[in-house]
Formats: sequence, C-alpha cells, structure tokens
Amino acid sequence: MKNGYVILLTFCGLAVIFLFGCNPVDASMVDDLKGKILLEVEDQGKAWYFHPDTLKRYYLGRPADALAVMRDVGQGITNENLQKIPVANMNLGGYDSDNDGLSDSLEIAFGTNKLIPDSDEDGRSDKIEILRGFDPAVAYGGVITNENFACKQVGKIFLQIENFGEAWYVSPVDCERYYLGRPADAFEIMRKLSIGISDENFVKLKEETEHIIDPGVSILRPSSNNGIKRYVAHALGDYNGFSGTNTLTAMESNYEKGYKLFEVDLSLTKDDEVVAFHVGQEDKYGLGEKEIEDITNEEFDKLLYRNELPTTDIEELLQFLDTNKDVYLVLDPKEDLIGVVESIVDDHSEYSAVFDRIIPQIYEPSQLKIVKDLYDFPDVIFTMYRIDIKYSELISFIRTSDITGVTMNYKNNYSVEFSELVQSLDIGVFVHTVNNKELIDIFHQDNVGVYTDNGK
Repeated sequence: MKNGYVILLTFCGLAVIFLFGCNPVDASMVDDLKGKILLEVEDQGKAWYFHPDTLKRYYLGRPADALAVMRDVGQGITNENLQKIPVANMNLGGYDSDNDGLSDSLEIAFGTNKLIPDSDEDGRSDKIEILRGFDPAVAYGGVITNENFACKQVGKIFLQIENFGEAWYVSPVDCERYYLGRPADAFEIMRKLSIGISDENFVKLKEETEHIIDPGVSILRPSSNNGIKRYVAHALGDYNGFSGTNTLTAMESNYEKGYKLFEVDLSLTKDDEVVAFHVGQEDKYGLGEKEIEDITNEEFDKLLYRNELPTTDIEELLQFLDTNKDVYLVLDPKEDLIGVVESIVDDHSEYSAVFDRIIPQIYEPSQLKIVKDLYDFPDVIFTMYRIDIKYSELISFIRTSDITGVTMNYKNNYSVEFSELVQSLDIGVFVHTVNNKELIDIFHQDNVGVYTDNGK
C-alpha cells in the first residue's frame, strides 16, 4: 500500500475508498483523483466533481448542481465517437413506450425506434445489443465499442452535439459511460461512483484547485422537489365565478385556498406605472374605446372589474408578497415585458427582498439576457405560445441558458415525450389553462404543473 492511504469502508451504504495519510499532496495523488467524484466522508458526505483537465472542483450538493456541472463543463462529442464508449447498465429506465428496458429519451440518444424493442430486427433487443457493445440500428453488426478509446476519456462529461445534448459521464473506475438523464438521476449516479476523501487531504487539495458555487434557489426545477409548482393561479385565480380578474381580491381569496404560485397579466399605464391588466379586456373595466396606455394609474385605480372588483397595481402585489413569504408571482406582461420588469426593479427597490420570488415569463430567447441583466431572478419561464419554435431549438436554448421553466398550451404543444425530455434537463414543465380536475390529475402524474382558474 503506497503512502498508506487506501482503506475500504462502507459509508451510508456505499462502498468508497477513504484517502488519508500525512504525506503532502503530490502530483501523483492529484493525477489519481482527476475526473473522479470526491466524497468528504468526514464532512456530511459533501460531493465534488474533480475536473480532469482544469483541476477545478465542482460542488454536487443538490441535483441542480449536477445539472450546472453538465452545462458548464460538458464537452461536445459526435455520435460516432460516443458509440465507442461502452454503456453502463445503470439509469436506463424511464417512460418506455416499447418496454425494452430503455427509456424513450435514451432511444432518441441511441437512434433506435422507441416503439420497437428490436429496432434492427436481428433477434436481439436494443438494450442487449447496447450493453454488449453492438450497434442496435445495424442488424448482425459487430462490436463497435473501443476500450482503448474509452479509457482515454475517463472522468469527462460528454454532450451529444448531434442530438439534444444528452449528457454522459465516463467513469474512471470501469471506462464505461453513464447516462446523466434527469438531474436527480445524474446526482445519484455521481454520488454512487464517488470515492471518499479525508478532511486532511481535502484541505490540501484546496491549495491546488478552485470550486464553483452552487446556483441560486429555484422553485420550478423538478429537483426542487416541492408542491408549490403543481398549481399556478391563472390571472390570480377565479373569484366568485369570475376568471381572469387579475385582482388582489382574487389573489387573497385563492391564497386562503392554498395557492402559493400566482400568474398575473401586467401592463403599463399612460404614466408608465405597472398595473394588473390583460390587454383586450378594456370592456370589462368600462373603458369604452380607451386602451390602458390612454389612462393614468390614478384613473385606473378608480375603475372596477365587471363593476364589482377593485383594480390592482404592482405596489399592492409587492406588498402582498412582502407580507406572505411563501407566495411567488409569475409575471405575464404581454405587451412590454422589458418595460414592466425594468419599472418593478428600478421604481420599487424598497421591495427588493421579494424579487427572488418574482418569476418573469419571457416570450423569445433574446429577452432572457435583458431580463437577467435587470435582476438575477432565480426562476425565469419561457412560454411557447408567442413564437414558432422547433422543439430542437428550444432544447438547445434551455440547455445553455438559465431558463428554469417552460409553459405551453396543452392542446397544441404538449406531449409526454417532450415533457420528459425537458424535465430531464431539470426544467419545470407547465401547461395552460386547465380547469378539468381529472385532466389536472393526469398532468400532475407526469410532474407537470398547471395554470388554472379554479382547479385546485
């Protein structure tokens, strides 16, 4: 045993290697750890990815951190080269249309038919061929994996640049690639493949490396594992049979019913004040031929929705968030997103403590950077109904951006396959607007949140 620092033990039910010893950290030790997942066994089992090239440490405290690592350090690879690396028999399940043991998302990655267990019809199932190193799309073909090539890639995280950027980790232990599908799965795999390291050696290692801080807190990502995102009160929710009111009265009522996540339509008045108002509903406020930009905030404040409910401005909504610390507000300013967000951030800085619970909806990719430059919101939703965007383009965008949620019309855009693919990137999926409770239950079974008027 060299340097006296290798001991096998079990930690939290997981066999790990415990590195210890009094010798100073040397180049050989650093070289041995490159590309591995390090587990601080003396400090609550904290996990770190030790990058094989940059020698930086990446924190894996939560599933969202695993996603951040994939996005930040993943290297592009062609399908031809990826096929040379053997596939590990772990994390291959999920929604499986043909019941062949490979999830539909994996079948896309492998280029196989998700509806046929044996895509090349050679008598061997896709899963068996893949695990044995054959090409499942070529009947009676030979082994396509290359052990020599694979072992030169150990410790790296690869992204399939010719597909949807599916992520794979090549383990230094067995030179096999592990599918990092959903963030929770990636997180679990990384921890299972970890090796333990003592505090003494970890402190020494800090002198050689850097670490990246974990991302901000999100409530929309599947890895956040909360029930808040299951229901979104559309236009602040139904009130006494009225839907789409965008009023504080409705918000207060629905908060009492258990809603925590509210969506609100916002517009700018003549004097550039932000008010809760859906363009096109002028008649419900008795505005006649006038539009919202033709009246001041003071004039808007005197109006009633359907001659019954007082109108609401952004000041009242921010006050409500300030009072109720468990409330989140989705902004849907259809006409002037940037103007509305800018007004909130610049003119209402006294409520900056609640900004982390504000979730802007953007309508095209170019708006993301502008919004995030105004304030670094932990959550931002991309909504699909305003522009014609291909699924492949959307997947490419959200893989490389800070989007944490996607919302779509359940009749026109939604599919189980697309939803699963988006959620595999740790992006929350939402549909609008659904009031049928049976349908809501179906979406919830697929971990999809719903915008609803009265479905809770």
